[in-house]
Amino acid sequence: MCGIAGVVSRRVLSDAFLHEIIPAWVALLQHRGPDEWGWYRCSRWPVLLFHRRLAITGIQNGQQPLPDERKTLWLSYNGEIYNYLDLREALLAKGHRFRSDTDGEVILHLFKDMGMRALESLNGDFAFALYDAGSGKLFLARDRFGVKPLYYAVKNGALYFSSEIKGIFADPAFPRAIDGETLQNHLQTFYFAEETIFQDVRQLKPGHYLSYDLHSGSIQISTYWNPPFRTTRREEPEADLVEEFRQRFTASVRQRIPGEVQVGAYLSGGLDSSAIVQTMKAAYPEPFPVFSIGFNNKYYNELTYTEELVRSLDLSQFVVQIGKGGLKHAFLKSLWHSEIPVLNTHGAAKQLLAVTARQHCKVVLTGEGADELLMGYGLFAHLHQAEHTGHKKGKASVLGGQLAGDLKQYQAVKAFFGAYPYAMQRHFYLHQINRWLLAGQYRQASGQWDWRDAMRKHFEAETFAGLNSPEATQLFFLRADFPAYLLNYLGDRQEMSASLEGRVPFLDHTLAEFMCALPYSLKFRDTTVKYILREAMRGQLGESLRLRPKQVFYAPAFESLGYFDDPGFFRPFTNAETFKETGVFNPLFYQALIRLIRLLPAGHRLLPVAESVAVFVLSLHIVYDLFIRKFDYWQKQYAPSAGALPLQDYDVGKIYAQV
Repeated sequence: MCGIAGVVSRRVLSDAFLHEIIPAWVALLQHRGPDEWGWYRCSRWPVLLFHRRLAITGIQNGQQPLPDERKTLWLSYNGEIYNYLDLREALLAKGHRFRSDTDGEVILHLFKDMGMRALESLNGDFAFALYDAGSGKLFLARDRFGVKPLYYAVKNGALYFSSEIKGIFADPAFPRAIDGETLQNHLQTFYFAEETIFQDVRQLKPGHYLSYDLHSGSIQISTYWNPPFRTTRREEPEADLVEEFRQRFTASVRQRIPGEVQVGAYLSGGLDSSAIVQTMKAAYPEPFPVFSIGFNNKYYNELTYTEELVRSLDLSQFVVQIGKGGLKHAFLKSLWHSEIPVLNTHGAAKQLLAVTARQHCKVVLTGEGADELLMGYGLFAHLHQAEHTGHKKGKASVLGGQLAGDLKQYQAVKAFFGAYPYAMQRHFYLHQINRWLLAGQYRQASGQWDWRDAMRKHFEAETFAGLNSPEATQLFFLRADFPAYLLNYLGDRQEMSASLEGRVPFLDHTLAEFMCALPYSLKFRDTTVKYILREAMRGQLGESLRLRPKQVFYAPAFESLGYFDDPGFFRPFTNAETFKETGVFNPLFYQALIRLIRLLPAGHRLLPVAESVAVFVLSLHIVYDLFIRKFDYWQKQYAPSAGALPLQDYDVGKIYAQV
């Protein structure tokens, strides 16, 4: 994977601007591409493209930005196209000629034949900028699930884009401020895929592309893919569907094993990662390492569940062992890379795991997506119960904790959506806390905030029509929390912080389309979640692991942060001055939460909820400090500048000079 950035602005014509922003990009995106970097400035239009490369495919000749043979099309690309060899063969048969071995070059050739319909042919995880100097258009595109990030902003007559928000902030003229509307949505526990916490900065939604017309300055955003939950159900015998799932899943894992660099896998002891590791071992003859997280606190440690598989497959396992205070520094670094306020410290643990993995491999396979596509969360059982028995009481999973209660405002939500997306349950449980948690204008705005208005703004009226509650929840996850929060905080951003490429077999879109068309009973049967995956692994995984119930992963946040052992470390983010400057939270309520967390024993049902709220407060204050109050200071800590760069020197970073 790589890092991309760019600007469309009259300022691009100034060499002084280039000498300012390119060194900043080199430093700020270095972790996404430590192998080399390059840039391109058009002589016809004020367009500047930048690229930092992590070389995985076409190692010797895949430098970017990548032009076509006439140098009228230019590509800055992050990601991997897993079917690129098939696409390349088809293009060669049609007379196309390739000048590199990289997968990204197929995008240029497909664009010549199909325009942006080329996206429909790509099977992969990607985000790219494609500039067509002939037509005067710039295209930005993102993969179907949002595995790879892509941000953009329009400000002061300029268009900015980058793999990370800090790439937009590389221009010191870009104003940095919190977006109050997005923050209010986050405070109501809604994460929408197109939002960011920063004013004027947006995410390109998964399955979408943006076209920018340099003639008129107009922007158009188009959809090329949506999860097909309304497809006709497959009616073949169960055994045939299980076998087809097994074959499709195996093919997806195989496609994601690189041919030129070492691969590894995360292994948590759960069904998803275990299925990936087992399938890798059967498909890949070379030895590969696996990486796991362990906690010194035995209440949270899950390493015992990995031991059976590690022994049976004779794997090399590397464990990141986390004790008290073990995530203190990693938490700040994880927020620097994810750029969002968060609800737990999981991303910090993943950041340390990625650092360990990068010492042994360049690509790692991960299990994200199985719970969302195969109804793996316990909340689906709750919804199934409500929809099929009318009984709306149950265990509600709220921010990693379990609270018993009704599906709140069930009839009102059902009337609005035609179903009950589970995000509404989370919102109703926590909305009442805001009257105590918030301060000033945010407390007042919270009282006026209405979930119906937020949903109308971010989802079209027919989005959930015709879906049952579990499917509506699946779609909401895949178009909200999943790309905006989970794939960001727990996925790409932590892996790339260590220059490690993460690949997600469950998010192969052809496999996902198959899963969407499965009969309901093959995803969820009685009380068994992910039924078809368990059946596909019969005879391959040990029964104790194959049948292990889904566990809500929860790390002891304040223990792992060492919050009570070293309170001075976090005091700059929680002192009275910080609370006053950010103006969002009530410091007295925060201190009450901290006292409660210190008193609650491990395993208490309120502890995850209390910690989640407190972590959100703490992380927002840290994000404010990192990117608004002291951005220059933190940049020197995490992304020290390369200093003056000889931009016309081809020996530095494989640079493309001006064309």
